Amino acid sequence: MLTAMLDAGMAVLIWLVQIIIYPSFRTQRVEGFAFWHAAYTQRMGYIVGPLMLFQATFHVVAWRGVLLEHGLMSGPFAVQSLSLLLIMAAWLVTAFVSVPCHRALGTTGYSSYMIERLIQTNWWRTGLWTAVAALDLM
Repeated sequence: MLTAMLDAGMAVLIWLVQIIIYPSFRTQRVEGFAFWHAAYTQRMGYIVGPLMLFQATFHVVAWRGVLLEHGLMSGPFAVQSLSLLLIMAAWLVTAFVSVPCHRALGTTGYSSYMIERLIQTNWWRTGLWTAVAALDLM
């Protein structure tokens, strides 16, 4: 139950980021963008960081529980394994695509190219975290 709530929370959050927050970067003033962006990333980190850690932790615990209860060759174990793989993929995209985009924006300031890259590549994370939440319905 708590795992499903965390998954739904991550899905809602990533959709807000994709549809509202990242596109709003386009409307920020060029002057002072790096300062604004630094404050944004710090504040979002307080929300996203714990959610990501809790989600991953709860999924690892659930994965182990399903393995012990249902065995390696069960449907529930396959679903839980897929969820965990999707979360790991979202973490990899975050670490190797999204974080470098944010670092570039924080370092160089406003860059329409980097903002568009962030918006476009964030669809990967949006799809991954949405799929994790959808698997909870199975």
